[in-house]
Amino acid sequence: MGVTIKQIKAAMKASYGKPTYAASQLGITYSALYERIQRSKDLQRYIEGLEEYNLDFTEIALMKGIKKGDAQLIKYHLNTKGRKRGYGEKSEVEHSGKIDSGDTPQFHINFTSTPKNDGD
Repeated sequence: MGVTIKQIKAAMKASYGKPTYAASQLGITYSALYERIQRSKDLQRYIEGLEEYNLDFTEIALMKGIKKGDAQLIKYHLNTKGRKRGYGEKSEVEHSGKIDSGDTPQFHINFTSTPKNDGD
Protein backbone atom coordinates (compact mmCIF):
# COMPACT_ATOMS: atom_id res chain seq x y z
CA MET A 1 0.00 0.00 0.00
CA GLY A 2 1.26 3.51 -0.86
CA VAL A 3 1.61 6.58 1.27
CA THR A 4 -1.71 8.20 2.15
CA ILE A 5 -2.63 11.88 1.86
CA LYS A 6 -2.97 11.96 5.66
CA GLN A 7 0.61 10.67 6.02
CA ILE A 8 1.90 13.21 3.49
CA LYS A 9 0.17 16.05 5.34
CA ALA A 10 1.66 14.91 8.65
CA ALA A 11 5.15 14.67 7.15
CA MET A 12 4.85 18.05 5.47
CA LYS A 13 3.71 19.63 8.74
CA ALA A 14 6.55 17.99 10.69
CA SER A 15 9.06 19.25 8.10
CA TYR A 16 7.66 22.82 8.10
CA GLY A 17 6.57 22.34 4.49
CA LYS A 18 9.96 21.18 3.21
CA PRO A 19 9.30 18.35 0.74
CA THR A 20 12.81 16.85 0.64
CA TYR A 21 12.74 16.18 4.37
CA ALA A 22 9.11 15.04 4.25
CA ALA A 23 9.89 12.55 1.48
CA SER A 24 12.76 11.06 3.47
CA GLN A 25 10.49 10.73 6.52
CA LEU A 26 7.92 8.94 4.36
CA GLY A 27 10.53 6.63 2.83
CA ILE A 28 9.83 7.85 -0.72
CA THR A 29 11.78 9.92 -3.20
CA TYR A 30 11.35 13.64 -3.58
CA SER A 31 10.13 13.14 -7.16
CA ALA A 32 7.49 10.64 -6.00
CA LEU A 33 6.25 13.11 -3.40
CA TYR A 34 6.30 15.97 -5.90
CA GLU A 35 4.24 13.96 -8.41
CA ARG A 36 1.75 13.01 -5.69
CA ILE A 37 1.37 16.66 -4.67
CA GLN A 38 0.88 17.72 -8.29
CA ARG A 39 -1.99 15.23 -8.66
CA SER A 40 -3.81 16.36 -5.51
CA LYS A 41 -5.48 19.76 -5.20
CA ASP A 42 -6.10 18.92 -1.54
CA LEU A 43 -2.35 18.52 -0.88
CA GLN A 44 -1.57 21.68 -2.85
CA ARG A 45 -4.01 23.71 -0.74
CA TYR A 46 -2.67 22.15 2.45
CA ILE A 47 0.93 23.04 1.53
CA GLU A 48 -0.10 26.60 0.61
CA GLY A 49 -1.68 26.84 4.06
CA LEU A 50 1.53 25.59 5.69
CA GLU A 51 3.55 28.20 3.79
CA GLU A 52 1.21 30.95 4.99
CA TYR A 53 1.38 29.66 8.56
CA ASN A 54 5.20 29.58 8.44
CA LEU A 55 5.32 33.13 7.06
CA ASP A 56 2.94 34.34 9.78
CA PHE A 57 5.06 32.61 12.44
CA THR A 58 8.21 34.28 11.09
CA GLU A 59 6.56 37.70 10.98
CA ILE A 60 5.44 37.29 14.60
CA ALA A 61 9.03 36.49 15.61
CA LEU A 62 10.20 39.56 13.64
CA MET A 63 7.70 41.80 15.44
CA LYS A 64 8.72 40.39 18.84
CA GLY A 65 12.35 41.27 18.05
CA ILE A 66 11.31 44.76 16.95
CA LYS A 67 9.34 45.20 20.18
CA LYS A 68 12.52 44.34 22.12
CA GLY A 69 14.35 47.12 20.23
CA ASP A 70 16.53 45.03 17.89
CA ALA A 71 17.97 47.74 15.61
CA GLN A 72 18.72 45.36 12.71
CA LEU A 73 15.17 44.05 12.69
CA ILE A 74 13.76 47.57 12.92
CA LYS A 75 15.89 48.66 9.94
CA TYR A 76 14.89 45.57 7.96
CA HIS A 77 11.21 46.15 8.65
CA LEU A 78 11.37 49.83 7.68
CA ASN A 79 13.33 49.00 4.50
CA THR A 80 10.73 46.45 3.42
CA LYS A 81 7.38 47.46 4.88
CA GLY A 82 8.01 51.17 5.48
CA ARG A 83 8.78 52.18 1.89
CA LYS A 84 5.37 53.75 1.32
CA ARG A 85 6.15 56.08 4.24
CA GLY A 86 9.51 57.10 2.82
CA TYR A 87 11.77 54.67 4.68
CA GLY A 88 14.25 52.43 2.93
CA GLU A 89 17.15 52.79 0.61
CA LYS A 90 16.66 54.98 -2.42
CA SER A 91 18.41 55.26 -5.76
CA GLU A 92 18.39 57.99 -8.35
CA VAL A 93 18.88 57.56 -12.07
CA GLU A 94 20.17 60.51 -14.06
CA HIS A 95 20.50 60.73 -17.80
CA SER A 96 22.49 63.23 -19.77
CA GLY A 97 22.90 63.50 -23.50
CA LYS A 98 20.78 62.89 -26.51
CA ILE A 99 18.95 59.62 -27.17
CA ASP A 100 18.37 58.72 -30.78
CA SER A 101 16.65 55.55 -31.84
CA GLY A 102 19.28 52.90 -32.38
CA ASP A 103 21.72 54.53 -29.95
CA THR A 104 22.47 52.97 -26.61
CA PRO A 105 21.59 55.50 -23.90
CA GLN A 106 24.26 56.42 -21.36
CA PHE A 107 23.16 56.44 -17.74
CA HIS A 108 24.77 57.72 -14.58
CA ILE A 109 23.47 55.98 -11.49
CA ASN A 110 23.95 57.26 -7.95
CA PHE A 111 23.13 54.90 -5.10
CA THR A 112 22.35 56.41 -1.75
CA SER A 113 21.47 54.70 1.46
CA THR A 114 20.41 55.63 4.92
CA PRO A 115 23.27 56.94 7.07
CA LYS A 116 24.96 54.53 9.43
CA ASN A 117 24.32 55.05 13.11
CA ASP A 118 25.23 53.44 16.40
CA GLY A 119 22.25 51.08 16.13
CA ASP A 120 23.50 49.35 12.95
